[in-house]
Amino acid sequence: MVEYDRIVDQINDCRGRLDGVVRQIEDCRQDEREIRAFLDELSSEDRMDDFDASRFKALGDHINVCSKDDIRVVFKKGTEIKESC
Repeated sequence: MVEYDRIVDQINDCRGRLDGVVRQIEDCRQDEREIRAFLDELSSEDRMDDFDASRFKALGDHINVCSKDDIRVVFKKGTEIKESC
């Protein structure tokens, strides 16, 4: 009976870890959907001449300007997109 209990505990532990991994995957998929929607909205419009703070605040965290030819947008969840000008 002790062996059975040990195996049941291992199975329950594995299920708990699996649930955590599944949640992480779902979070990543949601992040991807949000970023794709954001990029689709930007690409569907004409060139933007002015910065639109409300659009950026929806998903963006900050922008790094590394040089005049290297601009990086960092999203709230840490994803970074590099734009070379």
